[in-house]
Amino acid sequence: MNPFISEIELMYFQAEKEEKETDHLALNGILKELVNLKDIRLHGNQEFALNLLDWELLLSGLDTSSNLSKFSIINCELNLLQFKNLKQFVLHKNSVEELNISHCNLTEEIILQFENILRQHTNLKVLRLSDDQINDRGIQALCFCLSEKFSAPLKVLDISMNMLSYKGACYLASALVRCKEKPKELNVSCCGFIDSSAAVFSECLEYNSSLRSINISSNDFSIAETTLLTAIKANKNLVKIDMQFSGISDVVSAEITKILVRNSSRSKSETNSLSETFNLDEPEYLVWEYNPHNPDHIPGLYSDEFV
Repeated sequence: MNPFISEIELMYFQAEKEEKETDHLALNGILKELVNLKDIRLHGNQEFALNLLDWELLLSGLDTSSNLSKFSIINCELNLLQFKNLKQFVLHKNSVEELNISHCNLTEEIILQFENILRQHTNLKVLRLSDDQINDRGIQALCFCLSEKFSAPLKVLDISMNMLSYKGACYLASALVRCKEKPKELNVSCCGFIDSSAAVFSECLEYNSSLRSINISSNDFSIAETTLLTAIKANKNLVKIDMQFSGISDVVSAEITKILVRNSSRSKSETNSLSETFNLDEPEYLVWEYNPHNPDHIPGLYSDEFV
């Protein structure tokens, strides 16, 4: 096994016909050799699921992967004990920056376990929970942790394909108003937003200061498009919105696009201005430094006899 492998994808676990239910996938022996592993992706199916011992072997094999930064579990059946083992592993792996557990049909008890991860993990930047059957109580727990100042420094949150009720939309909107620095990117595509839930989500964007990109595609914002436009006009930070199949008219969509272009140009201008003022990569003689004997002195430009 090549120890320099940094990425591995395990797909479609399936037992051989002669195997018994007590047989296990001993992945620990293989994974222990991959000391430089940075990204692991597990894709399950309906026919064969990893049991508790399989998970324990898998996670023990990843103990040597000190650089592991991405962990993806797609379409795998997880019970509470398996997830608790995974939670403990993630909490002890501060190198993990991205956690993707999608299409796993998670129970409410498992969703609530993410409270510990969000509160205790200090390096988690990307969390993807797409199509995981998140209910109102689950989204409330996630949003409560999201709004806490010292929770994980999330930059990307993906809760797409989870049907959120009006109450769930209110929880999310409330968190986005309170959150001043996170997340930067939010995916709520295909979350069942319609009428009142779409309106309350739209309103929160007027007061949110963290988001730079949102995906609201495959929701119904036709009734709430005016509210959305008003909020976007007041928002100076958003630079990208995916509005495909959202019921927003061409006129409103064009107006929103103009505003996003304005925000993007302003953001680039401010960035360039800041980099010109504080660019420490410039040669020494181009970096202005105050000299009490000569305020116009530029280090390295003049010899000492002229100072």
